[in-house]
Amino acid sequence: MTTMTRSRGVEAFEHVITKVLKLDKNSQLWKALEDDGFNTISDIATLTDDEINALQFSDIDATGNTSIKPVMKKQRKLLTHLLKWRDWTSRQLNKFDAEDWIKLTPETFNDFRENQLPDLIRSGSSATSPIPTIGTGVGIVTSSEVQLFKRSIDKSQNDFPKFNGSATKWTSIKQSYIAVASNHGIGRILTSDLVPFEGSKDRELFDVQNKYFYNILKLKITGGKAKVIVNQHAVDLDGRSAWRKFIDYYEQKGIVSLNKAHFFEKLSSMRLSVNYRGGPNKFLTDFETVLTDMGNTLGEDMADSDKVGFLTTAIADYQPFKSIKASLDTNALMTKSDISFDGMLQVLYNNCPSATKQQRSLNSVNSRQRGKSDQVNAWKKDFTLWVPHKIFKTLPESEQKARREALAKAKKAKRDANINATQIVPSDPDGTTMTVPVDLAPTFREIMSASKIDKKNSADGDTWLRIVKPCRVVKMFTCSLPHLEVL
Repeated sequence: MTTMTRSRGVEAFEHVITKVLKLDKNSQLWKALEDDGFNTISDIATLTDDEINALQFSDIDATGNTSIKPVMKKQRKLLTHLLKWRDWTSRQLNKFDAEDWIKLTPETFNDFRENQLPDLIRSGSSATSPIPTIGTGVGIVTSSEVQLFKRSIDKSQNDFPKFNGSATKWTSIKQSYIAVASNHGIGRILTSDLVPFEGSKDRELFDVQNKYFYNILKLKITGGKAKVIVNQHAVDLDGRSAWRKFIDYYEQKGIVSLNKAHFFEKLSSMRLSVNYRGGPNKFLTDFETVLTDMGNTLGEDMADSDKVGFLTTAIADYQPFKSIKASLDTNALMTKSDISFDGMLQVLYNNCPSATKQQRSLNSVNSRQRGKSDQVNAWKKDFTLWVPHKIFKTLPESEQKARREALAKAKKAKRDANINATQIVPSDPDGTTMTVPVDLAPTFREIMSASKIDKKNSADGDTWLRIVKPCRVVKMFTCSLPHLEVL
């Protein structure tokens, strides 16, 4: 793009005013621009419509009196049309150099005013608007709008989601495509039954948009019946027809029945637990989303009682909600009215545990699960522990032998410890106090159920108890048994 010097800017200014608009220096427009200090092409190129309509010039009458008058409408419109030509040319070529002002001829400007400008004015699309209204089906579409759309289409393809042809995903895909297409100016290809007249500029734009949409389908449809339909239009590139076939196929009764079964299965499998990702709030939102998708897909809403039933089953194992559900049931019995789904959902939302409490509960569960796992797998590190028979058979012979030896040693050590524990061992140097290990002392139940109890007091005041049971014999000497107290 070339940069115009000030002298060249003054030359371009005089060129467009005198040679293109055919107005001399005594014209009202020239005087008004001169009064405002405008004398280069850049000065008038940045004028707005309001500024042009407010142009005034100084008029001196025969008596020498000066008055301020507005520029006549015709000359103001000529300047407005000149700027529209500049913007229209820039949109068509996607560029505008300063030298283009010098290259403008009266014939080119008049041709623009006679052929392109009426369409711009009657369609209500301002040539100076940075975002023109295109593809709305209202008014007249110009060639410049077709070119503008062609230049902008490559920026929007990635906004459309991919579709693998799954019938269960059709509803969400349909909604997404309609929303994105509307946002990018091609919504009528998907939703409108009207097709512009053959040979019109609007039909030219429609055909460009239709082929563009087919290219999107070709890129984003990855499988299933949808892929087959897209391939059927590989020659005519008719995206609109392919889209309508999608609707005919995915919204037929047979497919709807399959979708209904799918949603019922999905609702039945939903369960809330402390491990649910996102917590109870996220679960309730997911539950509502499934119901919404189901209603949009099937075209009908599930009965309120069925919704309550599915939700009740889904939260049955979640401890924080059990008391809430019980309160709802009690209130329904007292008021003799059924529980509404919306009411139940609102109560559950309001009573969702906080994130901190939920995390503590989750940590507790995980800790218990880790503890159980450690207990189950403890034999892997400790050779003295029992190993499940099925696993033991798969171990190497060397490890099996080592484990047998370790188990034998552990059993012998335990047996020796029990024998030593039953012997009287002095706990102080003078041997006046004797102790019996607590785990070998008789319990109250053993004493009461013993077949024979011998009691003897020695001369030193010590008490002997001999408790006879078929399972074991325990002798005690000079011991205190606080655990024999009946609680």
